[in-house]
Amino acid sequence: LPLIFRGFKKPLQDDDVPQLSKQFLSEELQASVTCLWEEEVLWARVQGRAPRLWRTLWRLCKPQLMGGIAGGSLQGILNIVVKPLLLKFVVDLVAADLNE
Repeated sequence: LPLIFRGFKKPLQDDDVPQLSKQFLSEELQASVTCLWEEEVLWARVQGRAPRLWRTLWRLCKPQLMGGIAGGSLQGILNIVVKPLLLKFVVDLVAADLNE
């Protein structure tokens, strides 16, 4: 949030933006993709089939995707279940105070 306010006040410069995490640098991603692709090629040879790029990409992105799905599911459950219960609790509390 501080970065948003700083950018609102004046145009951001390169020094204002934090460095990317090492796992998101292109060199790291390229090394990971290359390693996963080599594993896919070997596995495809063992199975007697052509290597599939989507399998490599799935193995690369699966942890982030699963984390996003889990986080989104949790948010949905909280919005559907907890928010109405919390609202009911507040309404009951206010109504009890008014009846006293």
